[in-house]
Amino acid sequence: MDRVGPVPRIEDVQVDSIAYIRLIEKGRIFKFIHGLNFEYDPIRVQILGKEKLPSLSEKPDDQSCLIKEAPT
Repeated sequence: MDRVGPVPRIEDVQVDSIAYIRLIEKGRIFKFIHGLNFEYDPIRVQILGKEKLPSLSEKPDDQSCLIKEAPT
């Protein structure tokens, strides 16, 4: 039987899967932030300035500091 290449190790597949999921989530975060109204620009800048972007699956309590700073 011909093989295209070596069979990847399970550990490599898991690492690739996690990296792919993070990439997809990062794209979703950027789409969400891009869709915010202009009055939320300060929050947008604050989020994008973070070294690690927040997860979309985080509890609301973890992101409440951003909501409290939203313009009224």
